[in-house]
Amino acid sequence: LFAYECNRELRDQMAERNRVIFDNFLDRAVALVLNSSRRSDSGRAEAIEHAYWLHNVKLSNDPSMTSHEWTVSAIENLIPASRDPQINRYVQDLFHAYKQACAQDSNEYLDLDFVDSFPKNLICIHRALTMDMGNLVVVGRPSIGIQLFVRMASFVVSAQIVNMQVKSEATALSVLMKMKAGVRMAGFLNKKIIFQITLDIDRHGITLVEDIFSKIKTVDFQSLFSDQEFETELLSITKNQ
Repeated sequence: LFAYECNRELRDQMAERNRVIFDNFLDRAVALVLNSSRRSDSGRAEAIEHAYWLHNVKLSNDPSMTSHEWTVSAIENLIPASRDPQINRYVQDLFHAYKQACAQDSNEYLDLDFVDSFPKNLICIHRALTMDMGNLVVVGRPSIGIQLFVRMASFVVSAQIVNMQVKSEATALSVLMKMKAGVRMAGFLNKKIIFQITLDIDRHGITLVEDIFSKIKTVDFQSLFSDQEFETELLSITKNQ
């Protein structure tokens, strides 16, 4: 696949027969990935993600399709490719959630930067939906994670813990300020939501988890601080930590 990505120009010069052979190879690779012996939730999430990107490799070479159309087509094609009903249920739910999110967006599709973490994010949201108290983990760029959370908020009615993976405390503060506005927009004014920030600061791949809200475990959005008070309080917490 790496060689294929690096040689798109060469592939464009290939005969149509060879192109069809290669596309058939990708289809078989997707089916193989989805139907391998993965039975855990994390395994299914990983399988869906790999298969999604296999389809994106194939679709991204079609100049007649937009990025949004690639995404929709890739997800649609995952459903019949798998013989695992659990994976099919995940994919169908995620596809429905994606389409619903698109319908709420004035641009008709989500900011496609967030597609970098698309399968992981939506699988986490799906889990939050099916639990009494969900732990919603948003991966990828914090700004995209916030955007995703706000747009998907109507689905995440049971998620009371929001875990954002960020690179620094300064980013965490910025994230929380935006999340506050996002939660207000999402109609969560009657809920208490616990914000946990994961500081990903180890370059060797070890994620260190710190709760910078040791003093404030819940934020009651029914009695919101003013923006200035909120920011000052969070700054004092991060400095104390």
